[in-house]
Amino acid sequence: MYRRGLAKNQIDRILFLAIEEDIFNTFFQKPLISETIREEQIFVLVFSHLEQKIKQWIE
Repeated sequence: MYRRGLAKNQIDRILFLAIEEDIFNTFFQKPLISETIREEQIFVLVFSHLEQKIKQWIE
């Protein structure tokens, strides 16, 4: 929805969905979730809240 709003207002930005590493390694590995992320071309930023560090950028 946010991406559509940006497009409607002709704002050129790349959006990333920030996901904590543990959640990415469990919930986001389910076939339906990973397929949806890929099909909708959602960019993902995986981070570790313990290390306070970005672990992965997925485009």
